[in-house]
Amino acid sequence: MPHPGITPLRACAARRAGALAAALLGAAAAYGSPAQAATPTVAVEGDSILVTGHSFGATTVRATRPDAVTGQPVVIGQFTDTASSTAPFSVNTTVPTPLKPDGDCWQKGALSSAVTPDLQPGDTVTVTQTPLFGGESTSTSVKVAASMVDGAVGPIPACTDIAPFARNALTSRPDSVTGGPIALSGVAQPFAAGVSVAATDGTLSTAPVAVTPGQDRSWSATIPADQVDRLAGGPLTVTPVFEVPDVSTGATAHIAGAAVQVSKAGGNAAPAPKSGGGRRDHPSGATAMRVASLRRPARIGLGSARRNGIRASFVVPKGARFVRVQLERGGKVLMQRVVPAGKAGSRQAVRLRGPRLARVLRRGTFRIGVRVGPSRGQLGPAVSRAIVIR
Repeated sequence: MPHPGITPLRACAARRAGALAAALLGAAAAYGSPAQAATPTVAVEGDSILVTGHSFGATTVRATRPDAVTGQPVVIGQFTDTASSTAPFSVNTTVPTPLKPDGDCWQKGALSSAVTPDLQPGDTVTVTQTPLFGGESTSTSVKVAASMVDGAVGPIPACTDIAPFARNALTSRPDSVTGGPIALSGVAQPFAAGVSVAATDGTLSTAPVAVTPGQDRSWSATIPADQVDRLAGGPLTVTPVFEVPDVSTGATAHIAGAAVQVSKAGGNAAPAPKSGGGRRDHPSGATAMRVASLRRPARIGLGSARRNGIRASFVVPKGARFVRVQLERGGKVLMQRVVPAGKAGSRQAVRLRGPRLARVLRRGTFRIGVRVGPSRGQLGPAVSRAIVIR
């Protein structure tokens, strides 16, 4: 049975609310009986969710984003209610009523008040159901695509006061620099305790600049000139990272906002090592910290790599707190993962895996590189090895 999707949200908040209401009425009329229910279909439009094809019972919708430090999922939005088997289950679409004063606005979870998450491409929306009359819980997930959130953001008008917008964004930056500092500004969600920004040319990164949002949730930061000058010329990627609580637990987490590009005119990569020094002058100020004894599969079948991922292991140097493992081909980074470093002197293993890896892999020669340092923005030079995918 075909399931209706969400009517596209409009830029005008009032028109968006009306369009969503119409979509729900249409979906309810066409939804059918419990016997016709199938595997749930999860539709995302802006920061609103519509679930069809579900069963009757307790239902929870969670939006998650990977932690920028650990890679573990962070709950950025949550909603729980009892789903009817004869009507769609929705989030951030319904105007509150006297019988349901919070409508279907996103809920507070472990926080002191609710927030509406700013869904971004790459986020995951998961719907979990527990049948009312017994049976095992089931979960259905969908990865948020750019087409789902383009041009439609925030809570519907009736939810603005109940669940204010948890927007985390870099809103102002120069289009280009010729050297010197990069001045940035943006906004942070309610409950955000801090923001850090860093720039990278794809090989070297600046040290993160940390700031605290103001009472109006605005923030500004400047990446110093001496950091920017050491990056290569060309496009620089600037990424903000926000310290926020996990909605489901209240635990401190770090989520990345949308990255922006700043063009740097001229310049070269970091200076060559100084004679006799045995150190390299990194833009982050980190010493030339390197892992030892990097191991990886020299050859691996394409099918096996896509199913099981690619595993690299290494000996952690003293002073390392973070590790970045990345897969490259032709000088281009295809995938990377940042994790906390293990105990100094111990062998640590990190596996790259998942749908993204499966998409970028093909037969040929790749390189896996490992960088370590005292912080995410202070990483020493990469130690890399070739991998042949057969």
